[in-house]
Amino acid sequence: MENEGFTVTEEPGGRFVLLGECVVNHCDFFKEVLLDALARHSSVFFDLKGLENVDVTFFQLLYAAGLSAAEAGKTFRCGRNLAEAVRGTAATSGFFDHISLKNIWESEV
Repeated sequence: MENEGFTVTEEPGGRFVLLGECVVNHCDFFKEVLLDALARHSSVFFDLKGLENVDVTFFQLLYAAGLSAAEAGKTFRCGRNLAEAVRGTAATSGFFDHISLKNIWESEV
């Protein structure tokens, strides 16, 4: 699946690999990816190491997906191996330290 420089590849077992850039103009596309993933899998993992740039809307969508997954009794995880620009946005927006988000970040599998 691709949307103007933002690519999501689904692998077996509910694993999704994200590549490129995910900023505000990709939000509708990414929201649909998240909703579809959570509808079809009881456990999802998003590999973010191929992302080159994101903005805070990306992390807002991850946050909402994490809440939705928890409410539905599903597992939602993201890898912590991030490009420097993506790590900076995550740190600036408080997503690594937010108590309700700590459980979505995990080491690479």
